[in-house]
Amino acid sequence: MNIKNSWLAVGLITAMTGCIDTGSDSDTDSTDSGSGGGGGPATVERISFSGLVADGYLDDARVCLDINENKKCDVDDPTATSGEGGAFTIDDATQEQRDTFALLVEVVKGVTIDEDNAGVVLTKDLTLSAPAGYGFISPLSTMVQSEVEGGSTPAEAEEAVQEKLGTDLDLDSDYIAGKASGANAAEYEQLHQVAQVTARVISENIIKLQAVADDTTNNISIEDLISAIVNEVFEALDEITEQVEEIAADPEADFDPDTVAQAVDEEVIDLETDTVVDVIEQDKAQEAASSVDMSQLLLEPGLTWFWAEKEGSSLYAEYGTIYNDAEGNFQEDMLVLSGSGFISQEGSPEAGYILKATGWEAVADFETPDSIVGGADGTITITKAGGAFIERLISTEVDLEGLNTRTVMNIAEDGDGIWGEYLQADATFPLGSKGYTLADNGSDQAYVFEDWDGCNGNFVGGLCSWVYVQNGPLDGQAQSFADITSTTAHTFTDVDLDDLNGITGVEVAYSDTHKLWAEIVTGGVVNYYKVGQDHSAPDVSFLGASTWSTVALSTAAAIELVVIPEVMSFGDIAEDGNVILGLIAGYIRQADLEGEGGGNNEPQLRLLNQTAAGAVTGVHFSLDNLALALSAPCTIANTNWARGDSEAAIFSTWTSPAEFEIAVSDCLVANGVSAAEPFVEVDVKDVRVRNYNEGGSATYLANNKGVYSGPEGQQWFDWSVINERLVVTYTRQDNAQLETLTYVQVKRDLTQAYSQSKVFLQNSGVTAFATANSLGELGHISSSA
Repeated sequence: MNIKNSWLAVGLITAMTGCIDTGSDSDTDSTDSGSGGGGGPATVERISFSGLVADGYLDDARVCLDINENKKCDVDDPTATSGEGGAFTIDDATQEQRDTFALLVEVVKGVTIDEDNAGVVLTKDLTLSAPAGYGFISPLSTMVQSEVEGGSTPAEAEEAVQEKLGTDLDLDSDYIAGKASGANAAEYEQLHQVAQVTARVISENIIKLQAVADDTTNNISIEDLISAIVNEVFEALDEITEQVEEIAADPEADFDPDTVAQAVDEEVIDLETDTVVDVIEQDKAQEAASSVDMSQLLLEPGLTWFWAEKEGSSLYAEYGTIYNDAEGNFQEDMLVLSGSGFISQEGSPEAGYILKATGWEAVADFETPDSIVGGADGTITITKAGGAFIERLISTEVDLEGLNTRTVMNIAEDGDGIWGEYLQADATFPLGSKGYTLADNGSDQAYVFEDWDGCNGNFVGGLCSWVYVQNGPLDGQAQSFADITSTTAHTFTDVDLDDLNGITGVEVAYSDTHKLWAEIVTGGVVNYYKVGQDHSAPDVSFLGASTWSTVALSTAAAIELVVIPEVMSFGDIAEDGNVILGLIAGYIRQADLEGEGGGNNEPQLRLLNQTAAGAVTGVHFSLDNLALALSAPCTIANTNWARGDSEAAIFSTWTSPAEFEIAVSDCLVANGVSAAEPFVEVDVKDVRVRNYNEGGSATYLANNKGVYSGPEGQQWFDWSVINERLVVTYTRQDNAQLETLTYVQVKRDLTQAYSQSKVFLQNSGVTAFATANSLGELGHISSSA
């Protein structure tokens, strides 16, 4: 994937004037202005309207009203050509057309210029759109139009995109002009950067998948293709935004839209030439969803949900059927993966507390519904926690017959989206298979604290979870908000123990090496600090400031801290949103805000009827269907492969890369393989590798840079192929330590896009120890699949 230029330009509507064209025009939009049956010449009212097109402003792009809604600017569509500053004027449209049809922008290859790269013509296809009435066409307005095409109103569509972007700025406004000055300049700058990345991802996928639309046997139009691409990019919009925010928060990182787009495309855009037809067919089926009577469907035998998750090499999967029995009582039959099959399991109650106006009230079970009521209009009302929390949903029915089971289940499964990988690649749903979308329909929002029993009896106030405070009025468990609040913020002087001890740090999140401290200052300011686990070697950095406030429902019982992009490397924060601290059972504890509260109205396929569920469970779900087998390579012939010892213990055994190579050779021979599979540089470029042993994925870019994305955030690296070995070098973010990984490929199956490797790790710490003790080039080994 090589992306040299940016594509788009943005604009604010600059003029709308009316004019009258009189004559004998027989256009269907003509109106008869006569006052009787005189049969005089028709009068056709035409309007002229202007706007802008952008990523950077686009000069010499084709702009039109898409009258026949085929995502092309045809000869009959009112059309204009953008000029300097991305400005365009369409002067041959009716007001009805302007109010009805989407705006479309087509890059003209070899002609259109993105003014971000003055004088350089664009060489790649790109199509953008905006809802009827917009005056600013951009990648972001394209996301809004995609939601409109999915059935949302323009207001709902813009709100959905704003939520993904984390902004409330108008998406029909010129972010290029907006970033030049004003209170929202930084936010407009971020929108521009997100738009730059989004444009590149759209363009690259159009190029990659064009052949699918060109192949008439697929019965896939360019309209279908563009819709599928934009839908996929919309789903990735929060990931794009997060990456842009992380780069902005890192003073040493430079924003490169090509690099970010390439990483996003490889990591989260799941469209390939061999699967895109299945994806488009699934999209069409969901768009054709019909209304449904949930009062009948939720009667026995009911509907089935699915969940699966990978943690390292371990798979956790379960599914359950929900229904109301003959007496009208809610039931749930759940099965959990055990070994190679699923066994029946009773759900265990999840106790905790819920915040009410009177304070935190104990609840015996949060998750198990007290009742579930379906309506003839597709509504579902789920009552939980003794009526303290009500979830309101609305559903539609999707015909799944003939759709690929793998493609559908990777959407319908409500975990990591991997259920389909355990189904046969070419299997389809049989006649009578139905799926059901769910969208929020005004659910309650509730502040909740879910108890857990994983602390081996080390309870505080009878519960496992509690907030730890360091260096404040106490060093331990907080029993009041006064214990966690500072009257003044700490003045940072140097990174030393005095600085560390001067911060009243409320620990709110953790990584493998660091803690996230929140310094809560009287008056509504919260300062975030990244603090190393080892206080004897102080490692503390100020991440940024935000705000906090009491929770209006019960001001004496809970406060809410607003998080900032700089803390997103702590995985729990990224998942949970703002930090909620509550005074629960005598101690300050970290709680959550549950429920959409009407904020997410996008339908998600989540439930299957019994016919469809039968096609993706039982014998159809098998580890043998997994495209990437999980067997560890070279498990015999050398027991040291799986030692898992500390580096100090391994020094005496692995004293050089040469010994590592010998060990690899020995294990290959023991497994009947004559030699390791070579790495070839051209095969590594533009490839995304998913690590099934540890989770996460790495994208190897064509410029010999790469990015690893895992539970702890992102890590950029350099890579090369040396003597048929893949060598990766990077500086660890947590301790600035230089590390080098040498991969030897011991097994490869190109039909399954799968390889297994042994890895030799060297870093500056190991090297220093080895040099001091004359031990040679030491390293740590492990397996990778």
